[in-house]
Amino acid sequence: MPLPRIQLKIRFLLPICILMLSQPVAAQQTTEVCEQVTAAAEHLFFNAVFDEAIETLNACLKAEEEDPGLLLDAEKAEIYLLLSRVYFADQQRAEAADALTKLYQLKPAYEMAEALPPPFLAFAADIQEINSDEEVLDLQLVPAPPIAEERKLNNRRWLLIGGSGLFAVTAVAIMSSGRSSTSNVFPPAPGPPGQ
Repeated sequence: MPLPRIQLKIRFLLPICILMLSQPVAAQQTTEVCEQVTAAAEHLFFNAVFDEAIETLNACLKAEEEDPGLLLDAEKAEIYLLLSRVYFADQQRAEAADALTKLYQLKPAYEMAEALPPPFLAFAADIQEINSDEEVLDLQLVPAPPIAEERKLNNRRWLLIGGSGLFAVTAVAIMSSGRSSTSNVFPPAPGPPGQ
């Protein structure tokens, strides 16, 4: 029988918090603490306690942001991978994609373990493909500015006006080219029949 959520929180997060607060902050100690936090977050993830797992992993990433260099790139990559898996399992696709994007920015050639669930592997492959081609990413995620759309409309209007004007000038030129300097007078109209 799985442990209730409260017991899981107390059992895994309390010792880690005490450990983090009781030791002086040093790179080696923080790395060890984050390794323990990652293990605890993985346990929470497998017990479907997603919110606590997310909080735990984000705490390590926040510590890294405050003091860069505390974690090795490989450790950050594993944290981003686990964070993306937690978000994916919790149906938070945008957050999962964001975590995978950070993973692939950190390690562009990162290869997923084949033991991961196939839906997650397919999702990760899609995110990796998008991140590998920056132009595709820009086109998909960055909308065209409204000014550019307005300019396109103005250009179409001027093209239509210019084309219409060119057509009118051409028609006048064609019609006037058939006239000569002498006046073409039509013969008089015939009279009524029988006259």
